[in-house]
Amino acid sequence: METGILSNNLLWVGFVLIDLSLAVIVYRFFGKSGLYVLIVASVITDVSDFAQGSMATIFGLMPRVAAGSMVAYLLSQHHDIFAFHFWKDKTKGRFLWLRNCASTMVSQAIDSVIFCAIALWGLFDTNTWLQILATTYFLKWFVAVIDTPFIYLAKRLSKTVVAKEADITLIEPQ
Repeated sequence: METGILSNNLLWVGFVLIDLSLAVIVYRFFGKSGLYVLIVASVITDVSDFAQGSMATIFGLMPRVAAGSMVAYLLSQHHDIFAFHFWKDKTKGRFLWLRNCASTMVSQAIDSVIFCAIALWGLFDTNTWLQILATTYFLKWFVAVIDTPFIYLAKRLSKTVVAKEADITLIEPQ
């Protein structure tokens, strides 16, 4: 493996770990409201001024990417929520790791297939398309495995956060 590829992969893994850690820290100190702000801040950073020209080029030339992203996101997230609650009922609230991985891994497979079909089908030969699909899914699968300990940490902190949010609600003027 080339040094550049290895460096990029390590950089990506480091970014994922930092991102997940930041989400837990924000949740701990600011609760659900903090997570909403974090998501908005991430989107604004992702579509900032220095990238605007590139984003306009990508989405201007390939509206299929935008359509594929939107359709894949909506369908996969609906499945993810449904599946997570399905597994929660089946396991009687136990095995958080199973609920997280089972729901996310299937949902990300749905996301990857739908996105690649809408955005990329016909632009590449079948072998290349399948490689893109497999790589995309593998990266999402990897994140689903890595985020499981962070979900357990957030769950442990949730009692503190809920209590803190309850105290804030009681203190606020009516």
